[in-house]
Amino acid sequence: MTKTFVAVLLIVLGLAGVLYGGFTYTREKNVVDLGPVHVTQQKHERVPISPIVGGLVLIIAPARAFDGAKTAINPFGQPTVFLVEGWYRLTRNPMYLGMVLATFGVVVLLGTATSLLAPIGLLLVLDRRFVRHEEGTLRSTFGTSYDAYCRRVRRWV
Repeated sequence: MTKTFVAVLLIVLGLAGVLYGGFTYTREKNVVDLGPVHVTQQKHERVPISPIVGGLVLIIAPARAFDGAKTAINPFGQPTVFLVEGWYRLTRNPMYLGMVLATFGVVVLLGTATSLLAPIGLLLVLDRRFVRHEEGTLRSTFGTSYDAYCRRVRRWV
């Protein structure tokens, strides 16, 4: 399977997820159960595939770009190249953004307010622990060219 085919497949899946939005199913719940009398309620649930699939695309496609550039994907490794093409023209952190987006899709799937803490917490950990470290490493390795890139492209969106 060629890299081009995989890239096109990921883009098509991401667009399908955004356009389709998700799928629905019906869940039946007993509301009243009094011996021979049963009252049920049907509830239509929607599974949000667009943020989950979109998040996965934002994780996998840039990871493949790292592989193609033969540079470290390890956040604490030493980079030999910093990527500025593809998803990196839109955001400096597409894989981390994908992680947060996919996590948000799971929050929508769960449907609870407290689960919103997961993507918020993930965003804070990624930003404070990983992004800041990576930016320092890239700045010390690539200097003014990395600074120019930072002026052109936002950290998140």
